[in-house]
Amino acid sequence: MRRRLEPKNHPREGFHMSGRRLLLFACVLMGSGRTSVRVQPVDPAAQLRHVCIEETPKVIVSDFLSILRDGFARHGISTEVYSGEAPGRCEFVLTYTALQSWDFAPYLSYAELGLQSKGRQVAYAEYHLVGKGGFSLMKWQAPRKKMDPVIDELLKAYDRPQLPIGFEHGTRSDRGNAAVDTDDAGRTSAGADSPQRPLGRMPHAATRGSNA
Repeated sequence: MRRRLEPKNHPREGFHMSGRRLLLFACVLMGSGRTSVRVQPVDPAAQLRHVCIEETPKVIVSDFLSILRDGFARHGISTEVYSGEAPGRCEFVLTYTALQSWDFAPYLSYAELGLQSKGRQVAYAEYHLVGKGGFSLMKWQAPRKKMDPVIDELLKAYDRPQLPIGFEHGTRSDRGNAAVDTDDAGRTSAGADSPQRPLGRMPHAATRGSNA
């Protein structure tokens, strides 16, 4: 009687199977680094021309506030920054959050923008690196590179000419006072009882931020 031989796995077959598993695993990891962007644009009927931005000192993402202000200026919308309560003259108020993650260097992994009018949200945008970016090299892109398309989508209904350099940064209202007015020519006037100062680029806060 002939002896039945058991089939044996060829060494190369095992190598190929391991290679396929590694490739599949790498694809899963790379896939987890996709970018999620959700945007509810501003309605054209809102006639958005000026926005007050509530400063968030806990955000330490480099130049994030300047990125926001430059983005609105790109669509012909002036901005000002305030701390505390919003000035009474602010019809539209923008709040924001931005979080950093760390992988050899800090990078923007999450950002959220909310535009309110009279206490009601009228527009919204969210940038999110799923899985904190995974192994994707795109996660180390500069915050401006990530946020400019998000802001452009938020304001896509507004294609006015860009504001002149220097005007787009508007003015700063201290502790919510509304003594500074900006006219169409870019001139500002301050009330005698509430001194104000023009604002250039805001330095980022030195407080510790949160990781996404």
